[in-house]
Amino acid sequence: MNDKVLPLSMPLTRAFLELDVVSLVSQTITIDENTYIVAPGATTIVTPVAINQPTFITGQVDTLNIQRMRVLEELRTIPPPERQSLAITAQSRFDGSRLLIDAHIGGTGVLILEVRGASLRDDKPIHLLSGIPPAMENGYLSFDVDLLDPAEPWLSHRGQPEDGRYIAYLRVAENTTPAVPIATFFIRDGMIVNANPLILPLSILR
Repeated sequence: MNDKVLPLSMPLTRAFLELDVVSLVSQTITIDENTYIVAPGATTIVTPVAINQPTFITGQVDTLNIQRMRVLEELRTIPPPERQSLAITAQSRFDGSRLLIDAHIGGTGVLILEVRGASLRDDKPIHLLSGIPPAMENGYLSFDVDLLDPAEPWLSHRGQPEDGRYIAYLRVAENTTPAVPIATFFIRDGMIVNANPLILPLSILR
């Protein structure tokens, strides 16, 4: 794979590829001569492959990501997804005290922005804000929030900004798995400092 040899623990007489893929859009993936329809979000594909010859996988480079690949000797039943999931790629930036986020999203689920931190005074946890951003258009979502005066109407929680260190997260509503960081910053003397915008590569939020 990518000119790397991945040794197996035992020889195979036949082989199947099991791929966990993430897609932002509905699209067709071609694996050798077989085609598969992939919906937005997370999908698992199982396909037979030939022994001792290359296998070629083709999809849209900017909207598809293979997260995991397994080599199997026998087919197995793929369980249905248990929870909502979102395929997402996003990036953030700061404009003064405002955090701005641009995202491309596919799949099912509701995205939530959450900012949590810890006080510089006593390290107590701080829940600065959280809420469901405005509805996306054609899979794209752009929104911003004032971190020092969080008054946006889509926010469901507004805390009191205080000196501390903070992380802004994206997660899927009603799911309890860890959220994904999209920015970090400090508040010192009522100002945003050490602001660090992050880029979220194409991945899955569950």
